[in-house]
Amino acid sequence: MTPSPPHTAFILGAGLGTRLRPLTDHCPKPMLPIAGRPMITYAMDHLIQHGVTRFIINTHHAPEAYSKGFPHHSWKNHPITFVHEPILLDTAGGLKNIEPHLTPTDENIWLYNGDILTSLPLQPLLDAHLCDPTRHITLALRTQEHPRNVRFDPTTSRILDLRHRLGVSHGLTTLYAGIALVRRSFFSFLIPGRIESLVEVFLRMIQAKIPVHGHLINEGHWTDLGTLQDYQHTLSHPPNLNPKQPTAASTDASAAVQLSTDKTATDNEKPVQPPPFSSTPPPHQN
Repeated sequence: MTPSPPHTAFILGAGLGTRLRPLTDHCPKPMLPIAGRPMITYAMDHLIQHGVTRFIINTHHAPEAYSKGFPHHSWKNHPITFVHEPILLDTAGGLKNIEPHLTPTDENIWLYNGDILTSLPLQPLLDAHLCDPTRHITLALRTQEHPRNVRFDPTTSRILDLRHRLGVSHGLTTLYAGIALVRRSFFSFLIPGRIESLVEVFLRMIQAKIPVHGHLINEGHWTDLGTLQDYQHTLSHPPNLNPKQPTAASTDASAAVQLSTDKTATDNEKPVQPPPFSSTPPPHQN
């Protein structure tokens, strides 16, 4: 019998966002506003569409921004558990750190970067992962956008190399889209308290002949908001992540441009802050 779809999602929210400074001097990157609300809420909406009912978000830099943005620790009546990292644990360490917050029914969970905007159809990824009980993890991949630094064999659905570390020259060159499905068994490959990237874990698994799976999804929109240029372009040209609704240029654009040119605050000045937002979604959003 095919397992039920995962109802828990872990969203990576603890990064420093150094390439988006000064916007991120006092605000985590996933909490920067797009169209009047934090970008991380678009990730949550995407996951809610695929059956998620509970969120776990790790924090590190400026954690008070999450408390202010989500004072009731929920989004659209879906509870949020915030897991603070006094020392930044990176992606693998952060994932292992939330294991105590999983429930016995969390056989599979979603893993989702908090700084992407996407409308990827996730059902094919879900089907591929759940129908193969041997999969520890399945990454969403694309052959569009950059950086395409993941070598992938579509005949076996296996990852062959990441960031050219193993010297593999065959297979498709793909982009990791920042979304994955994680089976509970994957946590056995993670070391508690270790500051480590998931890339290192994947490479160890590949070298040990333990499969790391992927699934190609070239449909839908995908944007990584990694730089000031990416962020300001998205504010001026917001993607239509919901085809039922038209899009319009975000009113946050001028504020973002202003923030990028502001001087660093002195002790007597108010720190630079992104425009205000509310954790209560506007009535027209689904």
